[in-house]
Amino acid sequence: MTISDHQDENKLDWVSSSQSRLHITCGLLAVVVLIADFLTPLGVATGVAYIVVVLVSLRSPQKQYTVVVAIICTVLLVIGYYGSPKSEIPAYQIYTNRALSILAIWVTAILAMIQREKNNLLHKERLRIMESMREIEMQEEKLKVLRATMHTVQDITGNFLNNLQGS
Repeated sequence: MTISDHQDENKLDWVSSSQSRLHITCGLLAVVVLIADFLTPLGVATGVAYIVVVLVSLRSPQKQYTVVVAIICTVLLVIGYYGSPKSEIPAYQIYTNRALSILAIWVTAILAMIQREKNNLLHKERLRIMESMREIEMQEEKLKVLRATMHTVQDITGNFLNNLQGS
C-alpha cells in the first residue's frame, strides 16, 4: 500500500466519521425539538425550532441531505401535533401555527440550498481564476527567460562584432 493510498483511506475514514457525527447531531436535535413539542401545548409554534436541524444539515456535502432532513422535520412536526397536550386555543390557530412552521422549514431549506449552490459556483469560479493566474505567472516567467536569452544573444553578437571590427 502506497502512502497516497493510506492517506486516501484516512481521508475516507474522516469523511465517514464526519458524516456520522452530522447524522447523529441532526437526529438528536430533531428528537429534542420533538420532545419539546410533546411537552408544550398545541398552539405554541415549537415546530419552528426544526429550522435549526435544517440549517445544521447544510454541513453535509450531499445536496439531497437537506431535503431529506426537511421532509423528516415536516413529518415530526405532524407527529408532534398528535403528541402535544391539548389547549384552549382555537383549532384554526393551531393549524395556522403548524402550517407556518412547515413553511418556515421549507423556505429555510430552499433558500439554504440556493445559497449552497451559489457558494459552489463562486468556489468553482475562484478555482478557475486561480488556475488562470498560475498560467499567467508561468507565461510571465517564460517571458523573463526569453528576455534574458535575447539580452545574452545581443551581448554575444555585440561582442563578436566588436571583436571582428577590432581585428
